[in-house]
Amino acid sequence: MLKWQFVALCLLAAAFNTFFAEAAWNGQTVGKKLFAIKVVTTQGAACNYRQAVVRNALEVVDGIALFLVASVSMSRSEYRQRIGDRVADTVVVRA
Repeated sequence: MLKWQFVALCLLAAAFNTFFAEAAWNGQTVGKKLFAIKVVTTQGAACNYRQAVVRNALEVVDGIALFLVASVSMSRSEYRQRIGDRVADTVVVRA
């Protein structure tokens, strides 16, 4: 397999896991399943595709300064939500 094909395959797998698995697999990626947590809406419903894309796309903002932004956001949120969760109206709970 060529180098660029391998990189493209890795990016596709990562995109599937972060953007689509949460919506398609009841709010869980492979990692969330291992840790018995899942993403739901703040009303307790299943996370949809739009919410999964929004919360994961904003991980770039949350990751600023070694995730200091996410840490501050979570410490000031009643449900320990990072910015991506607040915008997407989601929360991470135990499965």
